[in-house]
Amino acid sequence: MKALGLNPYLPSWEFVPDGEPHVFDGRVYLYGSHDSRNGVSFCEGDYVVWSAPVDDPGNWRCEGVSYRKDQDPLNGAPYEGELPVIDMPSGTPENPHLLYAPDVAKGPDGRYYLYYSLDFTNVISVAVSDEIPLSGNGKRYFSRCNDGAACR
Repeated sequence: MKALGLNPYLPSWEFVPDGEPHVFDGRVYLYGSHDSRNGVSFCEGDYVVWSAPVDDPGNWRCEGVSYRKDQDPLNGAPYEGELPVIDMPSGTPENPHLLYAPDVAKGPDGRYYLYYSLDFTNVISVAVSDEIPLSGNGKRYFSRCNDGAACR
């Protein structure tokens, strides 16, 4: 009999709620919000990705950050389009909106789309990547779509 743990597949120091697993190219990728140990709120961290081989689901590795709070225009990142109206002030580097419950889908164009929301906003945002996000080198990020134009 196996002993039960607080998190059966990620290290005990990692907090990835709202996890959404997807299989791309023989690996399971887990996308989720990112809590901080002893944080003052939920989802304080940037999005991280964990992955494991499909044939060895006990061998998880951290792929790194896939999307940062400071990449979003509602947190002050550059954006050429018109920003949506939200019922809260825009975030700042000192007080950014937090990243909630993401999901990823592979589009028919072969690109990977990150769907996410920020706390206290009425907006679902989309970011895009040409490759599997963070497929091992820790340097790829999603780039924020500009009114959908960059996502096509």
